Amino acid sequence: MARHLQLKEPVTERPYAEWGTIAAELAGCQVRFVEGRRWHHRVIEAGSDGPPLLMYHGIGGHAETFARNLRALSEHFHVYAVDARFHGFSSKAGLDLPRMYDQLADGVIDLIDALGHRSVFYEGESMGAQLGVNLAVHHPERFDRMVLNAGFYLNRPDRAGFATATRGASNLGQLSALAVTEPTVENIGNRLQWLVSRPDRMTDDMVSLRQRIYSDPEVNRSLRRVFNLDEGTFGPHLYEQSYTHDDLKSWRPETLVVWGEHNPGHGLDYGEYWADVIGADFYPFADAGHWPQWEKPDEFNAVLTRFLTR
Repeated sequence: MARHLQLKEPVTERPYAEWGTIAAELAGCQVRFVEGRRWHHRVIEAGSDGPPLLMYHGIGGHAETFARNLRALSEHFHVYAVDARFHGFSSKAGLDLPRMYDQLADGVIDLIDALGHRSVFYEGESMGAQLGVNLAVHHPERFDRMVLNAGFYLNRPDRAGFATATRGASNLGQLSALAVTEPTVENIGNRLQWLVSRPDRMTDDMVSLRQRIYSDPEVNRSLRRVFNLDEGTFGPHLYEQSYTHDDLKSWRPETLVVWGEHNPGHGLDYGEYWADVIGADFYPFADAGHWPQWEKPDEFNAVLTRFLTR
């Protein structure tokens, strides 16, 4: 059984009605392109003092995934929310689906080098968490601590014995395909609502922003490739990794696994299992789905700060 991270005191979330728009939440942050040796990376950056913290989104996502987290975290860290390679407005050329996670990892290392850091803190959500596993296995010396948020769909054990999640994930492929091939407000909204435990927690401005990003021709071409839509088979490459379950037994970075109570497809016991496999701490978010950083931002910010500064 994994150790559970404990906060020093409980967190009271601000009412959702008091959360600002994405633009308001990111006021004072800098959006810029960082030119690496091989690729360019779009980042939203905040903070000047403190250790570097890189934050990577899920598949099909973009840096604004962390709009409600950057300013609070910037009080303790120099935070970079990043458009992953092949996503958003970062470099997109050269995607090889069977090697997607290795290529994403190469992009992270390229960015760390371009920023001039020897090592960093890392937070990854969903695809970003799976990417974090790849990084910890192949580049452990570059990461001081990690927070992995609702990943570990890869190299998974027989799911027999795990509790059934409160919401299924079987329609993710269909929702993703429609959002990319027909990026209407309705289709984008349906895909984004999959991420949260209650539909009313996804805002109109996030839907509008993602529709704008998905409607960009270059972004759309890349996402069709990321989701393998031109071949008509969503998902098989998402489960291909260049490591084995045994590789996880020699895990090095100190790590926290976080998981939403209503995460679609995989319940809390599944997340806690993976935390135990890699010797990580575990933190469950009550009343949250796949995006606890969005639904429970004050608690999420407190959890990351507690773990990364202890």
